[in-house]
Amino acid sequence: MAGFRIPSLSEIDTQIETTKSKIADLQSHLSALEGFKVAAEQLKLASKGRKTVAGHVPITPKLPAAVPIAGAQKAVNDTSGIAYQILSTSGAPMRLSEIVPRMVALGWTSSGKARTDRNRLWSAMNGMPKKFRNSSRGMWEALPQQKPKN
Repeated sequence: MAGFRIPSLSEIDTQIETTKSKIADLQSHLSALEGFKVAAEQLKLASKGRKTVAGHVPITPKLPAAVPIAGAQKAVNDTSGIAYQILSTSGAPMRLSEIVPRMVALGWTSSGKARTDRNRLWSAMNGMPKKFRNSSRGMWEALPQQKPKN
């Protein structure tokens, strides 16, 4: 036969493993899609005021939280403390969207939703006018802290 080559056993094994890996990825993707479909159907029923098959109105599925960068310490929820640390070492005002990823890298627990994280950060910094200042539209900076008098 012209142009046809019989692959070696190692080539066949490699193709089998590659195909198995692709199948596993596709099955995982399919499972996630089926889960989203069920959740969407339940939300659609709930929005129409109907009960779901199980007899209750479903809760909106929760997205997984962002995973901290490898090597980071355990999760921390001191939002204002971490933000202050980042802003005081940056040397220049920063946007919330620039601060949040750095906080996650330091171990801050993210909600998994960018808007929620920015709102959480804004609330923490806006509630501490002696620690943070909104220097210009959307730019935040850390104010120098006065040392307690002894």
